[in-house]
Amino acid sequence: MSDAFKPLLAKHTSVRFIHNAGVVTPIAQSQDLTDIAVINQAFQVNITSAIYLTAFVLAGATQATDLRVMLISSGAGRSPSSGWGVYCATKAAMDRYAEVAQLDQGKRARIVSMAPGMIDTPMQEKIRATSKNDLPSLDRFLDAHSQQKLATPEGTATRLLKVLASEAFGAKTIDDVREHNV
Repeated sequence: MSDAFKPLLAKHTSVRFIHNAGVVTPIAQSQDLTDIAVINQAFQVNITSAIYLTAFVLAGATQATDLRVMLISSGAGRSPSSGWGVYCATKAAMDRYAEVAQLDQGKRARIVSMAPGMIDTPMQEKIRATSKNDLPSLDRFLDAHSQQKLATPEGTATRLLKVLASEAFGAKTIDDVREHNV
């Protein structure tokens, strides 16, 4: 990341950063996770990029008196799901990283690993197209879709932004947007 952006961050007293990159693949049973390139890509997108970009924001926001970082995690990081070894591991890493970053920053920043719930996205389409042999909990995703229980991306984004703007943001480092009445 170029140091050219640091002056842009440094002049602001209020800084907000949302990291929402994520991939769900590979979806496979643990004995079938043999493609190191795909595994590494998932870790790079899901957690390495979050650590790197958050560090850049934290280092650059030198004048911030209200610094908020929202890392989009998943319930998958909090509960294991057969076939989701890599996704669960990266999202669990997101939760632990947020906790450590919050400890490192203390009162200087509010850092939250936020689960957004199930959202009707291309990621969900990829999950629903997976074999039940690879993802034994497939019926849960198929049922959520057929019963129209998936949140819309727009509705979820609105909720996330409202939570980020609220005074309650940061009260819990490991959080879930569905627990907020916004």
